[in-house]
Amino acid sequence: MHQNLLALLWKTTLLTSLLAIAASLPGVANAANPASTAASETVATEKPVEMLLADDHSGDDSDDSMNDMDDMDDMNSDDDMDADASLPDAVATAVIESIAETENIEVSSLRILEAQQQNWPNGCLGLEAAGVGCTQAIVPGWIVVATNSEQVWVYRTNATGSNVAYDEAVSQTVRTRIVRTTETRTSTSSSTSGSSTAVAGSSSSSSTTVSGSSSSTSGSMSSGSTTSSSSSSSATISASQLEAMASRISFSDVSSNYWARGFITRLAALEIIRGFPDGSYRPAEAVTRAQFAAMINKAFERTMVREAVSFSDVSSSYWAYSAIRRAYSMGFLNASGGSFNPTARLTRLDILVSLARGLGYTSVTTSRSVDSILSVYSDAASIPSEYRVLIAALTERGLMVNYPNTNRLELTRVATRSETAAYLYQSLVSINRVEAISSSYIVNSVSGSMTNTSTDMEMEADDDMEMEMETDDDMEMEGGKKKPNCNQGIGNGAEGCDPGNSAPRGGSNDETGRTPGSGKP
Repeated sequence: MHQNLLALLWKTTLLTSLLAIAASLPGVANAANPASTAASETVATEKPVEMLLADDHSGDDSDDSMNDMDDMDDMNSDDDMDADASLPDAVATAVIESIAETENIEVSSLRILEAQQQNWPNGCLGLEAAGVGCTQAIVPGWIVVATNSEQVWVYRTNATGSNVAYDEAVSQTVRTRIVRTTETRTSTSSSTSGSSTAVAGSSSSSSTTVSGSSSSTSGSMSSGSTTSSSSSSSATISASQLEAMASRISFSDVSSNYWARGFITRLAALEIIRGFPDGSYRPAEAVTRAQFAAMINKAFERTMVREAVSFSDVSSSYWAYSAIRRAYSMGFLNASGGSFNPTARLTRLDILVSLARGLGYTSVTTSRSVDSILSVYSDAASIPSEYRVLIAALTERGLMVNYPNTNRLELTRVATRSETAAYLYQSLVSINRVEAISSSYIVNSVSGSMTNTSTDMEMEADDDMEMEMETDDDMEMEGGKKKPNCNQGIGNGAEGCDPGNSAPRGGSNDETGRTPGSGKP
């Protein structure tokens, strides 16, 4: 959001007002239980005030900064604060891990800013969802504020951290206040200096939406945004801008001539996907429905075409809960029987059908017939009849990327992170969010050949990396039969993968016996 977000938070005491806002919302037990209010304590878990204010002691703001520092010191020395009211490590860890998993952010970049003890009215922590049962008993817990210096998240937890839930309403409220406060302060400063530039409302061409969301006219910022824009529409990022951003991205397992490097690094630069703390991207790993929902949530800001629903197998505390609801509401992912199957792995067909439906690519736009367009594929006969038009529509619009053979769809094969990155990037190209890049594996629907260019041409010597993925990484031998490698972990990364510095929570993604593609797209 803003480089000096933390300094801004302290100088305007937004954290203190945030907790007051949270306490006044429905679902907070203290509002109905005055006796418990006296026991409610605010805990400042991290107060590097001098460091936070050091970068912003210019002009008239310097006096205000010092006054705010004094105010914060006064709050910290409040005699009424219970010395024993400290946020348990388990609660802090649970919140940090949940944010890292949901937002695809490294744990090391996150920190707890503030925490307050709170009594919740039920087992859902006051965040009831339709169709989800909640135990009707007062639950002691915490309201916790965390940040990565660019964004703020507010969470509700129980006393032990075994139940944590993202409070979207309060998070959006504080983000809006941060943006508005920044606009006000910048406007005041600009008037004094004779400059008319505003931080959040800048019309500069360098201000653009880069991760699938844009700021609204009210100044509130979506959780997927990284840069504020005065326009409500997404802007196209030039090839040179994105290439410069992508050039600073590197992964230990994505070499300079890896076939999907151009797609992966550019999406990483847009913060739609991320790597892992160990420096890897793990391009050969499979993608689950929950992981894909998280990617969709960051990549696209589409009109909701249906009401969000609750799924019996996705609790409100699940790491991808919000992303799944939005991906469903936007029409990208479907469900049946009240279940979402978040850990079911997606096939290439699942991914493609999802993108076609979500983007509205349900018909061809040229005079060519569906059969003519699909004739570029040697295995076109394997396309289910109900999806032939969708695959043709995607092919026509340049979304199809096939490695190693552009003329083979292999729709039943489990989709990998590298393939999914390629599909997502081409989807953004199709809606003019980014400019096209060169790749020899983008299907040319006119000629049926590879799109031969030089920018991202891959060396044959490096093809062994992906071929090894197909023969070793995605498949393992068991009793003479090949079966998909399921050891991906469950929901431990922002796209559901284990971040690399902690043990996976649970077994394999198909531990319940699901087969690849069993989840409906």
